[in-house]
Amino acid sequence: MNPATIFVISLGIIILFGLLAVLLGPMFGWQIAARNAVFIPFTSRVEARANLREAFSAQGWEVERDEPDEMTARTKPSWRSWGEVVKVKFEDSGATVTSECALPTQAVDYGKNKINLRKLVESLSKNNV
Repeated sequence: MNPATIFVISLGIIILFGLLAVLLGPMFGWQIAARNAVFIPFTSRVEARANLREAFSAQGWEVERDEPDEMTARTKPSWRSWGEVVKVKFEDSGATVTSECALPTQAVDYGKNKINLRKLVESLSKNNV
């Protein structure tokens, strides 16, 4: 076979596996939209902020922004993604926490954002938030 034929066959295989990941991924719990969110209720915003900082640190996440109405942390890259951005938007009775892939073009997160939120909720529940 000549190099052009090998290239075309290889490209076809790569595209096929990509389509299979997108189409069959949801059967394995992988998210097509690389974003997940959860609402966390709390009574004290000050205590919740301290517990969130501690939970971010426990996960090895770096706090990028810490403002009165919003906190943002960044995770490290893994085999599932190039890292995620975890945003916390404070409301009156709690906070909405969103985890999304740091790379905007990443369509499949292999469940990483859901895992991030689950780990954060588990860490906060240990601190009785």
